[in-house]
Amino acid sequence: MAKMGDTDMHFNQAYFDTILKEPGIDGMCEEKAKQALQIAVATAPVVTGNYRDSLYVEHVEFRIRNAWQVVSSEEDYAMAVETKHHTLANAMRQVK
Repeated sequence: MAKMGDTDMHFNQAYFDTILKEPGIDGMCEEKAKQALQIAVATAPVVTGNYRDSLYVEHVEFRIRNAWQVVSSEEDYAMAVETKHHTLANAMRQVK
């Protein structure tokens, strides 16, 4: 049995750079982001409803991967709401 420090691993970075942009992987990430959006909308604190209604899923392309993010860009106080209630962070933790 290998002991701590006895194992040396090398990853094929080119493989991961390719697979992270595959349509199947991208689609799975989009699905998980949409699940997080549903949870965030259901659990968002509501005073006026503007914060909850401003949440949406956004596709972002990076050099080695694509990402799907749940964001709120329309409300100036979105960061304050997230800081106090952790709506988006908690939603991401609940996605299965």
